[in-house]
Amino acid sequence: MTDPSTTTAAVDLYWIALGAGGHCVRLNGRVYEAFKASCAHRPRCDLYHAALVAALDDDRYTIEIAPSPDAAEADRAAVGSRS
Repeated sequence: MTDPSTTTAAVDLYWIALGAGGHCVRLNGRVYEAFKASCAHRPRCDLYHAALVAALDDDRYTIEIAPSPDAAEADRAAVGSRS
C-alpha cells in the first residue's frame, strides 16, 4: 500500500480551440456553428475541445470531454486512456 503522505495527485482541464493544427476541422466546425447559430437566431460561438487529465503518482488518465448527442442519461458513456 502507498504511503498517503508521499502520494501526488493532480487534475488538469485543457481547453483547445476546435481545429487547432488542422484546417479542415476548423473550417467544418465554423460552418456547422454558423448554421446552428442561424437556425437558433443567436450569435455564433467559439467551439472548443476539452480534455481532463487526472494524475496519481506516475499514472495519468486522459478523459475526452464531448457533448452528449441526447439528454438520456442511460445512453451516455465515458471513454478514457491511460498514459
